[in-house]
Amino acid sequence: MRAIILVNKRLDTDMWSQVDIGSPDMTAVEVSTGRGKVWIVNTYNDIGWQQGLLRSTLALQKRVHAGNPARHMEHTIWLGDFNLHHLLWDEECNGHLFMRGNLEKSQLLIDALAEFDLQMVLPKYVPTLQALATGNNTRPDNIFMSSPLAGRLVRCVMLPDERPARSDHIPVLMEVDLSLEEQDELPQPNFRMADWKGVREAMSGRLEGLDADGEASTIGKFFHWLDELTHMISEVIDECVPKTGLLPSEKWWWSPELSARCTALHRLT
Repeated sequence: MRAIILVNKRLDTDMWSQVDIGSPDMTAVEVSTGRGKVWIVNTYNDIGWQQGLLRSTLALQKRVHAGNPARHMEHTIWLGDFNLHHLLWDEECNGHLFMRGNLEKSQLLIDALAEFDLQMVLPKYVPTLQALATGNNTRPDNIFMSSPLAGRLVRCVMLPDERPARSDHIPVLMEVDLSLEEQDELPQPNFRMADWKGVREAMSGRLEGLDADGEASTIGKFFHWLDELTHMISEVIDECVPKTGLLPSEKWWWSPELSARCTALHRLT
């Protein structure tokens, strides 16, 4: 696998879905936004066989010809390591890369951009790779976006200071003004932190007020008592059990007893 997309966990899972393109060199997700549905396709294109470019083009063509009546509300962000060089994005000083074979391969991408009405949003001449041996800057990576969506672009810049050690590729930051629905993580009852003596006392007091003497004579009466009991349990949990938000580093098996033992161990060391 040479392409990956990571989705922020705060994005409601109902607002996005994975798209199976059928290749380990391409990943895609469809995101529902205030501007319509946006396909985000990350492609790794092998310069030898061009399989990434060809498969991505076929997937985009299939989407266009699917006959969706809301086609005008569908947009595309196509990005990745295309391994292609052309004067439309590379610096002129890299003339050694503009051989006929490379230009013909790049033309396939240029034709696809015209077919799907995509614009290059990473400015021309902005390098995305610096060779470790020579320090020469080139542009194998690129970002393209549907023309209607390009007007919502806030910025698209490279971040040379954020490049990982021993990596020749330069990170790129793109920000697009789209309205998305975030998933609110509501606090949940933390039963491990509960004072169970207080919980039992509160529950006993509530049960004394439950009018459920004898046996339920009808199905309706049984479910009425069941609803009252369920409501009482929920109220006791809400009042007596502390609530916490699940942190990314939180371990579900951790308990107050382990915290106390951990503190005692630190004191010994």
